[in-house]
Amino acid sequence: WHSASLMTWAALAVRLGGFAILLPLVLAYFSANEVTLWLLFSAIASFQLVADFGFGQTFSREISYGFVGRSLVDSDHSSINQLSSAEENISEPNWNSIQSAIAVMLWLYLRFALLSVLFFGLFGTWAAIAPIENSDHPNLAWISWIIVLISTAVSIYGTSYASFLVGANRIDLQKRWEALVGCLSLLVQVMVLIAGGGLLGLVLAAQLGLIVQILVNRSLCIRISNGKFKNNNNYLDKRLLSAMWPAAWRTAIGSIMAMGMTRGMSIAMANLLVAAEAAAVLLALRIIQTISQISNVPFYTKIPELN
Repeated sequence: WHSASLMTWAALAVRLGGFAILLPLVLAYFSANEVTLWLLFSAIASFQLVADFGFGQTFSREISYGFVGRSLVDSDHSSINQLSSAEENISEPNWNSIQSAIAVMLWLYLRFALLSVLFFGLFGTWAAIAPIENSDHPNLAWISWIIVLISTAVSIYGTSYASFLVGANRIDLQKRWEALVGCLSLLVQVMVLIAGGGLLGLVLAAQLGLIVQILVNRSLCIRISNGKFKNNNNYLDKRLLSAMWPAAWRTAIGSIMAMGMTRGMSIAMANLLVAAEAAAVLLALRIIQTISQISNVPFYTKIPELN
């Protein structure tokens, strides 16, 4: 119950099981063009994983340091290596450091969210024009795309809550709730599909589940921090932002080359291939990505402890 790895696998199992349940229904109720659009929207929305330019993992590291009384800014000084063993065994969280990280994180992610609206609004719309115009109901498809665009921006801002929970080493708590919300969201999506809600209904139900998960994560952050996350009036520490940048941009390059390439190929195939072939390729890439996520769990859930 308190294992970060097992709870992460449970959340992934819900996501994978949900995809396995939804896919036959989507294939049964949607045309080939709509199936391609559904998978394309998913591929475009998944770009949010690289939209924070690597700052998510870097913020988690800083928050991990804060919970053992340290700070990334302090680690730049050579005196950190000369601390006595008594000083190293600090058990009290450094709330000043943690709240500084929260202030910088929320400030930065708000700007990432606004930039994502501009970026995805241009690039994503360009990538989706042809599949949308070839769909059975272009007007409803455009509304679906606008919903995906707005919810993706909200989700990018919500990444800040997940980064805090990872840094606080409460992955198990976050993933338990993610599995629960995922189950409820899946149930709603299945009901919408069976009721004939179409692409727009399915997209609306899925994105609503995403927003609920963000609100749950925010509530968990406030609870874990005893309200300090919500009542955070710290000033913007530019030293912290400067200290994070060297690690963040390197992480960003790795994320873009790893995840960005596969997501980019998904978008390219949706535009270059006919609908049935594009749907097959996008489905195969989705399965590969899921397997990759499952295999990475034992490493990523140990990152807070390693920090």
